Amino acid sequence: MAFQAFFIFATLVFGVFADTPYSRCESGNDFNRVPITHFQMNGCVWSLCEVISGSTLNLGLNFTAVEDIGLNTQAIVSEALIIVGRPFPVYQTNLCDLTPCPILAGTNVVIFAPGFVQSSTPPGMYTVRVTIVDNAKTVICLEFTIVIKMIQCSSNSEL
Repeated sequence: MAFQAFFIFATLVFGVFADTPYSRCESGNDFNRVPITHFQMNGCVWSLCEVISGSTLNLGLNFTAVEDIGLNTQAIVSEALIIVGRPFPVYQTNLCDLTPCPILAGTNVVIFAPGFVQSSTPPGMYTVRVTIVDNAKTVICLEFTIVIKMIQCSSNSEL
């Protein structure tokens, strides 16, 4: 019985860590340890989500503020594709356009942010970086991997 309980516990813990779809970025002014309770991109909650070139990156993020955010400042949410080590923005907006501000410490926050992948983006594997910066402090910085694919056109051979 004890072995079964341990096995179930180990499986659940391993499953949570194995399927975590993002990693934390390094940031110099780091209060980047905000607890993230839910993350998804285009409905995917695991790594290597597939995105069609020319489509939207729909980010859903739930987190709990550890400090006040947007208090007499404009916190910015950004999404960028990292290509050859350089970020190329796909979305940026004021956090307070996505959720009521100010956000007081201890508040659970839910945001949905749409980015856009240009149709000229070549297919391949990319890192997406999402940041929330408030008053020059990085509130959240996370990265995850997506696979960009070209849309498949069907051909009609009948004339």
